[in-house]
Amino acid sequence: MDESTTAATLWKSNHDKQRPVWPAAGFIVTVVDDPATHGDLWVLPTDGGQPHQLIATEFDEEDPAVSPDGQWIAFVSDRSGANEIYVRRMSVGRVLQISTKGGTSPAWNHDGSEIFYVGADRMLMSVAVRPTASSLDAAAAKPLFALPRIAGRRPFSVTSDDRFLLSASTPAGTN
Repeated sequence: MDESTTAATLWKSNHDKQRPVWPAAGFIVTVVDDPATHGDLWVLPTDGGQPHQLIATEFDEEDPAVSPDGQWIAFVSDRSGANEIYVRRMSVGRVLQISTKGGTSPAWNHDGSEIFYVGADRMLMSVAVRPTASSLDAAAAKPLFALPRIAGRRPFSVTSDDRFLLSASTPAGTN
């Protein structure tokens, strides 16, 4: 920030907010920790509109990833008893589970036709998706490759040409 820029508070509440996602669609999605409902997904319009709950259940919802067109949200939830990847329209609609053996760190490809995530066995997984009038058709998850061990939450990023930028740790004492 330079001296001509001033910080502005967009939203003040008594609950912790974590890992905001700011797609180009004019809103921010963030995880709000509420003791009554655990982690919930909230939307904050960047035009000064009021924040509103997007997904709030008795389970944890976290790690949101908004599709490139701003119409869909992929996220992690433990509603099945384990962390899995789910997807839903941003507006309203049925929640669709797209992982079956655990998953974290969802990310969309450049055109929204594929969701990547980290499987429970540290494999980078891919699920082809296609929007329909009422939901999203999702193919079976396919493993792409094993991810290296890292320190931190998200071990990969997807570039605009659908390549992967990976984070990796080196053993202590090496460069």
